[in-house]
Amino acid sequence: MSHTTFYRKYRSQTFDDLVGQKHIIQTLKNAIKNDRLSHAYIYSGPRGTGKTSTARILAKALNCREGKSTTPCLKCDLCEKITMGSAVDVIEIDAASNTGVDNIRVLNEQIGFKPVECLYKMYIIDEAHMLSTGAFNALLKTLEEPPENTVFILATTEPHKIPITIHSRCQHLSFGKLASLEIMEQIKKIAVAEKLNISEKSMTTIAKNSSGCMRDAVSLLDQIYSFEGNNITQEGILFVLGTANFDCTIDLFKAFFGNDKKQTLEKLNQLFLSGINIMQFAADVTDVLKQILLYKMGLKEHLDLDDSRELQIAELAKLNSQDRIQDLLENFSKTELELRSFPNPELLLQIRFLSLMKRESAIEQTSVATQTIVQPPTPIPTPVLEKPATLKRPEPAPTPQPIKTTPKTPPIPTTPASDSGDKSIKVSWREFLHKLKEKNGGLHLILKLATLLSVTNSSATISLQGNFKFHHEKLAEPTTKELINNLLTEVFGRKMIIIVNDTTSARDNDDSDTDTDNYERQDDVGSLANNKQKINQIIDIFEGKLV
Repeated sequence: MSHTTFYRKYRSQTFDDLVGQKHIIQTLKNAIKNDRLSHAYIYSGPRGTGKTSTARILAKALNCREGKSTTPCLKCDLCEKITMGSAVDVIEIDAASNTGVDNIRVLNEQIGFKPVECLYKMYIIDEAHMLSTGAFNALLKTLEEPPENTVFILATTEPHKIPITIHSRCQHLSFGKLASLEIMEQIKKIAVAEKLNISEKSMTTIAKNSSGCMRDAVSLLDQIYSFEGNNITQEGILFVLGTANFDCTIDLFKAFFGNDKKQTLEKLNQLFLSGINIMQFAADVTDVLKQILLYKMGLKEHLDLDDSRELQIAELAKLNSQDRIQDLLENFSKTELELRSFPNPELLLQIRFLSLMKRESAIEQTSVATQTIVQPPTPIPTPVLEKPATLKRPEPAPTPQPIKTTPKTPPIPTTPASDSGDKSIKVSWREFLHKLKEKNGGLHLILKLATLLSVTNSSATISLQGNFKFHHEKLAEPTTKELINNLLTEVFGRKMIIIVNDTTSARDNDDSDTDTDNYERQDDVGSLANNKQKINQIIDIFEGKLV
């Protein structure tokens, strides 16, 4: 006799056998007991969560020879036929291969006949969202007023694709993903029945990699059983999955968070040489970041880890801020999509690890440097309006040399202004980039790749990555300056301008645009003029002279 796959051999046969979905089991049991059965249902949810199995169990519960019951006998001829899929009055239709209106017309013609051997005639339409618009329209009237003792069940993984007119005629039962503990309990039952030797850690790995899908978990167990036999090991599971050992992934993150480029590349190369599946490894990376984020947020009850792994996650969580973990999780999630179309996925992962390490290191160093040198502004004493009676004029001093205002390239500002409220400079800059992304995606990309050097009372100085001439020309445009300066003013709460530090570009490229330099010189001259005016005002108030 040929081998029967585990997911078919151990398919749930009664409501009590179903794993999870307690709300659906209770709803159907009450409908049977109280004779409040609906004539049409929509079963929606992820793949492998029990939609078709529940439909067959409902068919057995309604048509069992011992009578309508929530616990069918499973021994009568009708229960056995429904289990085998050979019952005449329980018709299963694959909507993926019967999508047309003609298929539904045939169904409408046959539905008028009474059941041959069962009490209820049941139509189970799998992947119902694949039906065409014409087929759905042809089914409307039948669903609204079906013949007596007829039940429709539409199973789908994409309920949003089913027209609202169909939804309004059906009772919708939504199946959810299964918890890892529920999947592990089912794997343990199968292991006992098949006399398999499998550890708790191995069952955890299988459950974790099934993404809440019972069929995927049981199929994976069947595949590993074919590979290793009765003695299933953790190493065999990792080999079949093509995933990395959890400890190796943790070591990689330690090097990455420590900004050790050499160790990070070595760890990545070791993983690649071990033959891991790149897509699976990318999923593992995002999963580790997700666990770290949950730990940082204090949601330890949602961690799907044993005690030893939780300690490793806690150690990594101490090395990073919550903002950085969120940023890394977003970037690596996007990397998962990019890997599908990138010709060399291993190279892309290496580039992404190194670029994120470099960018985060630069931002953090700039933030620390600016925060350590922030000094509260020295308050200017309020001048006394009345002249003191005994105020003596100071001794005459040599006439001071006039302040030269010859424009020249100003040095990079090193004394940033304190930000408004409790916001840090780094947070304000991110808010500025977010607003810029909504206004102009191209400018957002240029400034996102740039390095923020410093922030002063009136300006933000940046250094562009790569010194591309196009980027400098774009930022020198009047409309671009106006947009960026307005957004900076809005975010920082004071009049702000952007300054591009392009001295390297000016040396290397004789044709580089000089608009930004002129802009900086004008700002320098303006600042000197304002300072001179303030000095003169103070001299006039106190009737003094500049020494």
